[in-house]
Amino acid sequence: RQSLIGLWIKTAPERGGYVRDIEYRRIRTGRLRQQGICITMGYCSDGAWAGDADGLPVIENILVDGFRCEHAGTAVLLEGCAARPLRGIRLANVTATGDESIRAAYVEDLSMENVSFQ
Repeated sequence: RQSLIGLWIKTAPERGGYVRDIEYRRIRTGRLRQQGICITMGYCSDGAWAGDADGLPVIENILVDGFRCEHAGTAVLLEGCAARPLRGIRLANVTATGDESIRAAYVEDLSMENVSFQ
């Protein structure tokens, strides 16, 4: 039985709040059905957020160091939103195999060091 996602940070525009200053280290996964690493502001959202940008969640300063994934549909998925992009995402020493390497939208200050997609 395969897990869906290896490392998952999820929120939706209407939720507000903060996800910041988090470090993940030395994570190993086997085969995953969806993503190896998924950081998204689009969880269970229909895209119809009509609130003001000050109410959007903040996702920033996230470090993933030493992540290994045997296989995933998408190795890394990063998706913020236009009014509040993800900020300060750092991937270091990441090795992942996937049908798709990386998909990113609305991300500022993405840093990748010693990252290998196969």
